[in-house]
Amino acid sequence: MESCDHALLEKVLEVVNTNIKPQLNMDGGDISVVSLQGNRLYVKLHGACSCCPRASETLKYGVEKTVQHLVSEDLVVVAV
Repeated sequence: MESCDHALLEKVLEVVNTNIKPQLNMDGGDISVVSLQGNRLYVKLHGACSCCPRASETLKYGVEKTVQHLVSEDLVVVAV
């Protein structure tokens, strides 16, 4: 991962691992954090989520809303 605010990244990783991954895993999917650059959180979907036609909705209304609510409302999730 590139240089970033490490405290913010730790909070993001905790939320992703605790609140987001378990939900995606239940549907056969997964997510990994690629990098945090400023307020942009770059993530990659895996498994069933990587080819799901609703992946963009999952990112916008699931992942992004969760990290905005639990970490910082300034974060924007970007798929890679």
